Amino acid sequence: MDNNDESMDNDEEEMLTKMMSSQMYLTPLDVLKHLEKIWANEKEVLAIYLATLRSLHHSITHAHNNPISLFFFEVLPVLPSKFRPVLSFNDQKFENPKTVRYSTIIQDNQLIKELLLLKDKQTTDISTSTTNRSSLTNTLRGATNEEKLNNLWLKMQITVNSIFDSSLDNRSGARVAKGIRQVIEKKEGLFRMHMMGKRVNYAGRSVISPDPFIAIYEVGIPEIFAKKLTYPELVTPHNVHELRQLILNGPDVHPGANFVELEDGTIRRLLPNNLSQRTAVAKLLLTREKQHGNTTLMSTKRVYRHLRTGDYVLVNRQPTLHRPSIQAHMARVLPGEKTLRLHYAQCKSYNADFDGDEMNIHLPQNELGRAEAAVLMITYQHFLVSKDGTPLTGLIQDHVVAGTALTMRDRFFEKSDYQQLVYNAIGSYSRRKIHLLPPCIWKPKQLWTGKQIISTILLYIQPANEASLNLDSKSKLSMKSWPSKPNATNIDLMADTDVIIRHGHLLSGLIDKAHCGATLASVVHCYYELYGKRCAADLITAFSKLFTLFLQYYRGFTLGIEDVLLLSPGVSHRRRLINECRAQAGQKALQKTFSLPENSNEEVLTDEFAKAFCSKSFDERISKEMDMNYKTSIDEYQNQIIKQCMSHLFKQFPDNNLQFLIQSGAKGSSVNAMQMSCLLGQQELEGKRPPMMPSGRTLPSFRPYEYSPRSGGFVDGSFLSGIRPQEYFFHCMAGREGLIDTAVKTARIGYLQRCLMKHLEGLVVNYDLTVRDSDGSVIQFQYGEDGLAVEKCTYLKEAYYPFLIANHSTILREDEYSRIVDMCGSTKEKPIIKKLKKIRAWRKKTRDLADDDNNLNDSIRLKISDETKIRMTPFINYSRFFDLHTLTNSLKSKDINEARSIMVQTWRDLSDDKRQQYNHGVVKFYSPVTQNYLPASNLGAITERLDDLIRNYITTHGKLDQTNMDKRTFEKMLHFKSLKSCIDPGESVGILAAQSIGEPSTQMTLNTFHFAGRGEMNVTLGVPRLRELLMVASQKVKTQT
Repeated sequence: MDNNDESMDNDEEEMLTKMMSSQMYLTPLDVLKHLEKIWANEKEVLAIYLATLRSLHHSITHAHNNPISLFFFEVLPVLPSKFRPVLSFNDQKFENPKTVRYSTIIQDNQLIKELLLLKDKQTTDISTSTTNRSSLTNTLRGATNEEKLNNLWLKMQITVNSIFDSSLDNRSGARVAKGIRQVIEKKEGLFRMHMMGKRVNYAGRSVISPDPFIAIYEVGIPEIFAKKLTYPELVTPHNVHELRQLILNGPDVHPGANFVELEDGTIRRLLPNNLSQRTAVAKLLLTREKQHGNTTLMSTKRVYRHLRTGDYVLVNRQPTLHRPSIQAHMARVLPGEKTLRLHYAQCKSYNADFDGDEMNIHLPQNELGRAEAAVLMITYQHFLVSKDGTPLTGLIQDHVVAGTALTMRDRFFEKSDYQQLVYNAIGSYSRRKIHLLPPCIWKPKQLWTGKQIISTILLYIQPANEASLNLDSKSKLSMKSWPSKPNATNIDLMADTDVIIRHGHLLSGLIDKAHCGATLASVVHCYYELYGKRCAADLITAFSKLFTLFLQYYRGFTLGIEDVLLLSPGVSHRRRLINECRAQAGQKALQKTFSLPENSNEEVLTDEFAKAFCSKSFDERISKEMDMNYKTSIDEYQNQIIKQCMSHLFKQFPDNNLQFLIQSGAKGSSVNAMQMSCLLGQQELEGKRPPMMPSGRTLPSFRPYEYSPRSGGFVDGSFLSGIRPQEYFFHCMAGREGLIDTAVKTARIGYLQRCLMKHLEGLVVNYDLTVRDSDGSVIQFQYGEDGLAVEKCTYLKEAYYPFLIANHSTILREDEYSRIVDMCGSTKEKPIIKKLKKIRAWRKKTRDLADDDNNLNDSIRLKISDETKIRMTPFINYSRFFDLHTLTNSLKSKDINEARSIMVQTWRDLSDDKRQQYNHGVVKFYSPVTQNYLPASNLGAITERLDDLIRNYITTHGKLDQTNMDKRTFEKMLHFKSLKSCIDPGESVGILAAQSIGEPSTQMTLNTFHFAGRGEMNVTLGVPRLRELLMVASQKVKTQT
């Protein structure tokens, strides 16, 4: 009996295999019948997956109770002739391919009718037109009428399919016009090319040039652009005189006007050479036009005036990788210019440089667009990037050099120079009188320091009634950068690396990249946090004007050959170490790789290398081990070479301008200086040394199986000394790899970012701080689990609490705090504080349970008493005593997830009495404060993590530093800061998340690298890692997180 059952099972499996392997053609009628039966039996399942069927199922009548016919055509709609015009070529006219397709369908349909008539033996009129039918059907493919009918039916089906999707017509040689799908889809389709994205009017494009004399929120517009870009301004009694003058100026004089729109929408063009016409139009601006029925139109005229200084324009640079790639700037019309002028500080936002880059501008055409540009899109609204809250706007290169040099201790200025520099920086602002500081040296001559110039600007830029800035920070220049004698004392004080600002006065430190660049907790960032976004923008603008003038007239900056030259001791040390490296580095690496004795000669090493390379066992593991040993051996000599060369430079910092450039953070790194003065180092391809050819050479100029570092891509020459042709070839190989890498990853990352954008673009923060999809489904109950915006909560970290305490009077403004308390309700804060205290007490009595039962030791598995309170539920208590490890081993699959499912089912099968036995140690749970009190509208509703930070800081610092601030005031300040840091409702956080992944991904490496520390493990990094996680979604990830 058992044998018969097994044979039946085998027969069924064979039959199923044959059915799966064989293919058969189903006509639409067969498919319709199948679907009708599925709908009759499984309509609930189909209705779940197909929303159209679900809606139709509720609205269909009793006569037509089957909505499956919705997916089938019985009557084919025909495209209007307007969209399939006759084509012309060489004085000949052709039918449109779409028309030909419709004609083919009509002909095939008629032939199918004829074949059906011939097939029907009961037709009474079979004798009529028999010859005509036979002549038509004889041309069809097929031996019998049934074959001809099937072939013709299939052909017509393919033609109908091609109307909707031309890719379904795979007949060879067939000229297929675009289907409806091809017209709509992809980048060239209607939606992306002509509807969602299209060319617009009132836009311009030109090459960009730098301009350090405009504000960072301004853009320089050539006058020729300003005359072409117009804004329709409504005529009112308040601006009629101004608009009349613009009309009189005409289209050729800036500022002027190009058109006037009358009340009925008629556009009247202003003629440049006809003053009388423009005068007549100007006089009639406030008069009402009358219609034919003598009724006066109540609308007003519009004057299309030129773009002028102060207008808001949208500025964009492609590719638009993230939100700051398109921002609003205030226009500044520059006569005589031909290019757009952009401030240096905005280069990072747009990822722009000035080697030929072009940018686009667009002039908004109504007041709502101008308001959005001025309030939401202006550049200083995007000072911090939403990706991680770091500053995006900051000074670069020359300005960093000038700022560092200006604030050095040996920089003094006479009164005229001091006033000139200050006026050049802030003279364009007319907000109030400039207060000059007294000189730091009175006799024999009055002198001011560069730090006092910075202090004067800081005090002027801050709002008049606000407390001045207090800051303790570090500059980028470290103590190691300054030359000092051995065993010198107080180096940290003499190095001037501590930036100390008291009441707006810069007392110590240098304004380098850490304080005028795009850096966290810089002076500019502090102004942004204390005084607002516009003050930070004005401070950067003032710094840029000051540093430009100082570098131009007072210091200058020259990078010459003497900045990379070495003294003779450095040259001799370098030559000696290079010779040792050539002779010993490769030998040591091979001896370690193949476990050879130290006294092995060259012949033995070469033979061993050749034998290993030619053997079948020479795999990736041996190659990686050899590369690692070479790297270890070479690094030892390379570090000594760098140390000797850097300490024997012809000029030392700060006289060495190359080192000044690098140490201040203006440009470059120590690697660049090393390559100029010391050596280029090891050249790598895909994270490995250059590969060997089958001949045993890396290049034809080397001997077979040569093991010297030079043959493996180690370049011991510098740009100063020059490099050999072989070294140049290795260097070019690495450079070529970088170019190809960039070209390939740009396309891949572009598609990855598009996929992320399309999936996440519907995620928006609502007024209840939930993140919801476009259909209203909740993705997160609170954005980021705390409701705080990334770019607003930087100073809520414990490291910045001293800064908040030092500037508490500016942060905790009494009038603003009182207004917030009135809005939130003064009685609401007390129950919130009370609940926070309860949560603290509850957390103190409890302790967290380990996530995985496999990690629990025997002591934790002891029976839980009432005295030992543990944060858990009855089920967690039950699971702690359930032997999950033994159950997993007893299963055939050894799958812990299956064992967990069995454990859950066992718990469900328990009676209520048995479940009560596991209530030991169960503690009442407290929900977080932010769950019951919305953080954006309840002062004091903070997360447990922030509450812990506040408690720890108060406990650690006692009286809160020198300010003697009481604990309650400190708590109020942090609560107030937390409320102001909440995310704004309506923020498209899905798009921001997609952009935050896509934009920095271009900086990641494309390839898979094998690091020396993890040589045995294939580590997938960069773009391949992102593609694996986000697009492939494989079950087995190559590198576990």
